[in-house]
Amino acid sequence: MHRSAALAVAGLLMAVAPIAQAAPPPPTPLVPFSVSAQGATTRITGVRTGNDNLLAKHTTVSPAPRKASATTHTLTVEYLDDAGQRTADANALVLNLTGDDGFQDVPATDGLGQLELPAGRYMLGGVVTAGDVDTVFYQPVVDLSADRRIVLDARRGQAVEQRPANSTVRSFFAEIISAHQLDNGFWGSMSLVGKDLATMRVAPVGPAAPADQAYSWVTSQWGVPGAAGDFANTPLHYGLTDLHRGSMFDGLHRVATDGQLAKLVSKNYQQVSRSQAGKGFAALPPHLFESDGMMLTTDPAGTVTSYLEPGADWYPTFVEYPGDGGLPCFLYAPGTASYQAGRRYVAEWKKAVLGPAVDTSTARTGDQVRLYTPLVVDSGGNDIQAFAATGHSRLYRNGSLLAESESPGYINELSELPAGDAQYRFEASEDRSMFSGLSRQVDARWTFRSNTTAAEEQLPLWMVRFAPDVDRKNSVAAGSGLGIPLSLEVAEGAKVGRPAVPAVEVSGDEGKTWQPARVVRTGDRKYVAAAAVPAGAKEISLRAKALDSAGNSVEETVIGAFTLR
Repeated sequence: MHRSAALAVAGLLMAVAPIAQAAPPPPTPLVPFSVSAQGATTRITGVRTGNDNLLAKHTTVSPAPRKASATTHTLTVEYLDDAGQRTADANALVLNLTGDDGFQDVPATDGLGQLELPAGRYMLGGVVTAGDVDTVFYQPVVDLSADRRIVLDARRGQAVEQRPANSTVRSFFAEIISAHQLDNGFWGSMSLVGKDLATMRVAPVGPAAPADQAYSWVTSQWGVPGAAGDFANTPLHYGLTDLHRGSMFDGLHRVATDGQLAKLVSKNYQQVSRSQAGKGFAALPPHLFESDGMMLTTDPAGTVTSYLEPGADWYPTFVEYPGDGGLPCFLYAPGTASYQAGRRYVAEWKKAVLGPAVDTSTARTGDQVRLYTPLVVDSGGNDIQAFAATGHSRLYRNGSLLAESESPGYINELSELPAGDAQYRFEASEDRSMFSGLSRQVDARWTFRSNTTAAEEQLPLWMVRFAPDVDRKNSVAAGSGLGIPLSLEVAEGAKVGRPAVPAVEVSGDEGKTWQPARVVRTGDRKYVAAAAVPAGAKEISLRAKALDSAGNSVEETVIGAFTLR
């Protein structure tokens, strides 16, 4: 998943790019969110059932709709409750498989819904509420070459049991998705989203589609409920998924042991004192651009152990609010991650030093270019973006200003470079002081040569990554001296020269004065910088310069890189 993913949190859209908009309130113990895997144009709406589950629809619309068929037919949907009686407590959705149009509702007026539709092939999904249970229906293909009548009968619903063997956890998120590939190559899907699969049943309708063209998918997440009945600061988290190809599940009964899952230990490090935080996971269904999850209140410097479905693509999201109620900070993982059963993984969030990092989308193809250098990335590769941050970016070509923006690390308006070879200088700065004292000011400057390319080429941008031995408060024991591991990183495939040993300086007075560190090579592009602790210092700022044999260079300055204890 690319960092251009967007999150819909509590009904508000919050994108990665610092767009001027109102910030949402701090996270409640349960906050729904969605993540977008790619830059597709999607329409997302929903209808809430009487059991507080949400029937949602996600479609990617063809940029050039075809002309609709002149012939139309009537689609009739009859809705029956668990007593076999018609019910208006229901809803259905249909989607033309051409992908030319969005979903259309088939409202359950007096238990019977009708639509006049162009002849064609459609997918149909629906839900019938009977008591405290919603039954989800899915017919992969409705051939509307003539008038059709479809019956959604709640009596056909089968139970859905998907749970961990651990009896101490309870469900806080559940979703059943039905999806079909459209003629435009994208996929359309509908889903029932809620908190517990116990309130949902499933029922297939009509014949199955080819296994590679349709599927249904069940996912649930679990945690330890607290004294207040919510899942705030749950020490355990489970994420499960199941896939059925070709049609809807005809019931599901599965209990997963810890050994059948992957173990992920997430360690949080503090970047703001007295802050509030929320953490969420979403599993990305096959072929889809959207995924849902639930964000839970979590300890900003705590540890959560997750047991996750192996083979699934998981995407974590983290939000943190300062204790004074100011604007939030979001963390975006560098992509989805898939894990193996029985293995243990560790993920670290907000661990210092927060500084510039490689983004593999920064490349030139011919003269088309995308230049993005995230300036505040933690040791785990998570891009940290504070709403209160300010900054700028400037690109120079042969010494003359070519483009600039007020966005730290990228220039949205820049999509093409002048043809031919040239010397470039890219400068970027980010001020986070309104949000955090940690890495509150980050400045970077890169110089590199670039020419028109025959194919995509990564730009030769070096990054200096520092990795001090910090505690959960991003603090280092003062002692008499500092030993700071660091490395030089560059995008794989970038045409760079052999790097010299970088020069490193440390400051204990916010960059007013600097003293050089002694840098020793410890491996391939790996080093340790040794320096005395500046007198009276309570925190350390860092400055580094690196140059390779091809003339590519980088200068980085991080004010407030870590504190001393």
